[in-house]
Amino acid sequence: MANKSYTNKFDTNKPEANKLHKTKLVFNKLFSRCLFDKTPIISFIFILIVICICEASIMILLNAFTIYSNTVRNIIDALLLISMVSPIIYYYLVRPFKASHELLQTLMDNIPDSIYFKDEKSRFVIVNRAKAERSQTTPENMIGKTDFDFLPEDQARESFMDDERIVATGSFVKDKVEELTRKDGSMTWVSVAKVPWRNDKGMIIGTVGISRDITRRKLAEREFNRFFQFSLDLFCIAGFDGYLRQVNPMFESIFGFSTEEILSKPFIEMFHPDDHESVIALMEKSANGISTTYFESRCLCKDASFKHIAWSAFPVVDEGVLYAVARDMTSQKWMEEQYKSIIYASMDGFWQIDTHGNILDVNESQCNLLGYTKDELLKMNLSGIVIAKEPGQVEENIKNIMMEGYGRFERKYKCKDGRVIDVEVSVNYLKTGNSEKLFAFSRDITDRKKAEKDVEEKAKELQRLNLTLEQRVTEEIEKRRIKEQLLIQQSKLATMGEMIVAIAHQWRQPLSAVSALVQDIQDANEYGELDNKYLNETVYNTMQQIDFMSKTIDDFRTFFKPSADKVPFNLKKAFNDIESIIYAQLKNNTINYKISCRFSDKICNVNDDGHLCENMIVHGYPNEFKHVIINIIRNAMDAIVARREKGELGKEDGEIITDVSKESDKYIIKIKDNGGGIPLEIIDKIFEPYFTTKSEMKGTGIGLYMAKVIIENNMDGKIVCDNIENGAMFTIEIKNNSGNIPDSVTSTVI
Repeated sequence: MANKSYTNKFDTNKPEANKLHKTKLVFNKLFSRCLFDKTPIISFIFILIVICICEASIMILLNAFTIYSNTVRNIIDALLLISMVSPIIYYYLVRPFKASHELLQTLMDNIPDSIYFKDEKSRFVIVNRAKAERSQTTPENMIGKTDFDFLPEDQARESFMDDERIVATGSFVKDKVEELTRKDGSMTWVSVAKVPWRNDKGMIIGTVGISRDITRRKLAEREFNRFFQFSLDLFCIAGFDGYLRQVNPMFESIFGFSTEEILSKPFIEMFHPDDHESVIALMEKSANGISTTYFESRCLCKDASFKHIAWSAFPVVDEGVLYAVARDMTSQKWMEEQYKSIIYASMDGFWQIDTHGNILDVNESQCNLLGYTKDELLKMNLSGIVIAKEPGQVEENIKNIMMEGYGRFERKYKCKDGRVIDVEVSVNYLKTGNSEKLFAFSRDITDRKKAEKDVEEKAKELQRLNLTLEQRVTEEIEKRRIKEQLLIQQSKLATMGEMIVAIAHQWRQPLSAVSALVQDIQDANEYGELDNKYLNETVYNTMQQIDFMSKTIDDFRTFFKPSADKVPFNLKKAFNDIESIIYAQLKNNTINYKISCRFSDKICNVNDDGHLCENMIVHGYPNEFKHVIINIIRNAMDAIVARREKGELGKEDGEIITDVSKESDKYIIKIKDNGGGIPLEIIDKIFEPYFTTKSEMKGTGIGLYMAKVIIENNMDGKIVCDNIENGAMFTIEIKNNSGNIPDSVTSTVI
């Protein structure tokens, strides 16, 4: 809908005004075509007949009403005379104007540009076919309407304001570009020119407009601008006057100057002073119409640095401009410099050759390798250096490399002094445009080939030795095993004296009990209390004490017997055996000893409720394992006793705790004490052989060393020691083999 303020002023939406205007047009068109498109005589006769018929009809009507008089007759005759004369007047006065109008319309309809006449109210009066087609309607449909009927409100308002200004001031519009929206929503661009429409008296009665469709040009400009704006290369238009006329945004990005700064100064100032002469020569060639396909220069950046730029330029002499495309080659130049630095500083020989084997370039290492100078090599062909097994082998190798793109092989080169050297060659084929080259690195491997030959001979000798290696390794392993067993036995024997004391402590109580029972039998006999019941009870109690003493002997005997092979054994049972062996010593030294296991979020005390602990099956040497644990506990016991002697610990405060837990596929055994810990300066040495802090009477220094050997080498475990608060903690990790042992075997493990 048009804006109300404008539609009220120009009556563009009043239906009665449009109908009246169209009715006049239709009537005039019909009247002129029916009567005056023929000759004047025929038209006159036709009109005279019509008038006579009308006059006769009127006379009859007047006679019927008896109102006829001379005055009325005179009036009717005058009207008839006027009607007879009017066709002649129209033909000679009006028709020439109509013919010129039709000629104008015909000329307008054959012009591809849009042409239109508007009255003072901005309504279309004359419209050519091109204007109607671009408005997606017909010329007849546009007559009497305004731009508000064919364009969006904002575009129609702008056109109306131009018309209003032209009518009011007599000004004109020239080459105004307008973006218009058609009825179907498509966009079009037009170049518009408008001038005042004056009558024969010079008064402005409207506007005359002509517009040209420039949609294709605008779309082409838009595509060009997109290409120009978003290109990663440098695009510019330079004038022969020495100034740049247009540059794309990459100029700002690469050089750091703003577009205004670049366009405001002669472009020669952008170039390195050493390149001015070549740039001026280029411009002189361009002014003569000679294109420049490629040239390089250095251009100044805002930060005072220079960039290497590659240019390609095309001149348009008639327009006095030069179209140029450029690319920043700084990184490529840097890479080329690095490439040259690497190539010419390389210790390997390098050369460039063409597809015929001619040497194009070499580095100093290649010259040193072959003994030639660079000038000598640049005159040679590869076939004069490579020792070929067959004629034409060099040419065949080049063809294969060109097909594959690369090659790596060993060859023999002949040096200038006649020496023959072995070289390892790596070749790459590169094709750029019409240029085809091969780049090759060669390394002298003469010493390596000699070493390989020596190694081959040594390998044969080793092969002979390997035939007996397995037997010798088996023998050495057995010797080591025997030695370890001897060390273990030595460690056990070293503690045998203390163990004998422990047995004495173990037996002291049951012997006292047996002695008391024997004496009690004598007393019972003297007092007449000896009967069968009393005798049976006494015998039973005596045998219990003797069985305990016998079991003690068995435990010690088993401990001192070395394990022959790895077997599955139960950690819970092992700890019970350990406790029975060292119980008397711990009790004699007033040391509290606890064993706990942690499984499935529950803690069991083996001393009290060991039946709640699950079986803990591991694979190894059970007696050696017991020896390790007993050794660690005895060391802890010695540390606690020593601390008591220093007065740092009360008589009843000694404590040793063994904690067993399971983590995924392993058991974790932690033995803690409150013996004061191990000095930091020696804690890293305690597992070394023959290292001890005890006197010769109390220690040999092999106990913890053998503990590490047994756990880590023989049972694939791990043992470490750390200090904790008031004491030390030994941590042992052993693999859980419960899932690898059948149930039938698990029930019989020791």
